[in-house]
Amino acid sequence: MTEKDQVQTLVEEAATSGPALGQQRGVAFYDTEKDARLTALRAFGDAERAISQLPQFATRFGADSVRRITLQFVYQYFGRTDSMRYDGAVFDALWDDFAAELGNPYWTTRGIANVRFFTSQKLNIDLGDGMEDGISRNFPRSDSAKRCWIGLWMTGPALEQAPS
Repeated sequence: MTEKDQVQTLVEEAATSGPALGQQRGVAFYDTEKDARLTALRAFGDAERAISQLPQFATRFGADSVRRITLQFVYQYFGRTDSMRYDGAVFDALWDDFAAELGNPYWTTRGIANVRFFTSQKLNIDLGDGMEDGISRNFPRSDSAKRCWIGLWMTGPALEQAPS
């Protein structure tokens, strides 16, 4: 059985496991009781082992994140569906997105911060380390305001695990 088949088996089992659709959506590790319903499924361990064996998994995510990624895959699947059923097209699209993320060594990370008294004549600021950083400014209409929200994005090499 391929890695994809193992994960598909987990999603199929989760679709018939009983909880409402809203209980199958979320963020891994945020609600440990919800996570426990998935980790208790028979197919969970096999899916977890399969994901850990994917090429580039340990390099991109780190080997210790396999449980979180397996849970999040299931939550993302049900986030894309409108009922508690298995839909092959939805699964294939999510799997393709996951495979593309694993295959791409350059990721985009976004964040927002409230910054005071910040000025720059440049739209893009190079912070070094081969990272491409950008700033999106949203200035308030009032000239008297001394704050602005800045959205930062970085595109660069994905997490590389240090050799053990």
